[in-house]
Order: sequence, then C-alpha cells, then structure tokens
Amino acid sequence: MSRTGIRQASVLMISAPACALHPKFLDGETMTKATVRKQIERNWYRYRQSLLNGDAEGMAQIFAEDGILMEPDTEDLVGRDEIRAFAREALATMRIQAMRNQTREIAIYKNVAYELGTFEETLTLEEERTVTYPGRYFAVWKREGSNNWKLHRLLLNHLRPRTS
Repeated sequence: MSRTGIRQASVLMISAPACALHPKFLDGETMTKATVRKQIERNWYRYRQSLLNGDAEGMAQIFAEDGILMEPDTEDLVGRDEIRAFAREALATMRIQAMRNQTREIAIYKNVAYELGTFEETLTLEEERTVTYPGRYFAVWKREGSNNWKLHRLLLNHLRPRTS
C-alpha cells in the first residue's frame, strides 16, 4: 500500500468514531445521534398512530416521495402514491389493534440513517380472526430539510404468526 493509501486509511479510522457521535450533515449542521434517534422515534409514533387509526394518507406521509416499502410476498411499492394505495387497500380488509416496534441499532452517516429493529402487530382480519405478527425490519431514513427525516426504504420481514 502506498503512503497516500496508508494516510487515507488512517484518516478514515481516526475520523469514524467522531462521525458516529456527531454526524456532520451536508449543509454543515451537526446533530447528535440522540437527537436524530428522537426524531426517528417521533416518526415511528406517527406511523403507528396512522395505521391504528386506519389513516393510509398519514402512513404514506412518513415516506419520502421516492420511498420504497418492501412487504413480504408483494412486489416493491415504489413512491408515496403506491404505498398509499397499498395501505388503503390493506386497511379496508383488516383492522390493526396493536402495534409496537423496537430499534435495536441505528447508524447515521451524513443525511442518511440506517436502522435495524423488531416489531409486533396484532390484526383483526375480515373474518374476525385475530393474528399477531412478530417480525424484524431494516429502515433507511433520509433527511429532508433541517430536521425532517423520511422513510427512504423499509424492508419488513414477518416471522411465524400467532393466531387467537
């Protein structure tokens, strides 16, 4: 490895921990990881409330205009309009009784945050059957504007459902 290559690698190794604590955004603003996490948690709350209230529009607004929702056993839903239509159709055939999610880890780099977590949702289906789906998710959040974080990509993985 050349001296230049070694110097570049050293700079990356030294600067990486500082980025994790206080990510520098493209516009020069510095935010703490805790602040970003709080904003993302606020969006998850709005996401959950929208679904619990049967509000497809509110759920879709959490996504970036070019967001992608990847649900199990479906084609990717690309863009807010497709996500809204999917949510509207799904909410017409089921009622979400309870929903929670837990962030396991989050990493922030410039205007993007990567999140790994788990979730559980309890649904009542058309035939009045109640199903609880545990699962995991991977989310990519994109910063739009000064403090506005939108879901850029959301991949959901349902585990074996429990019925009652």
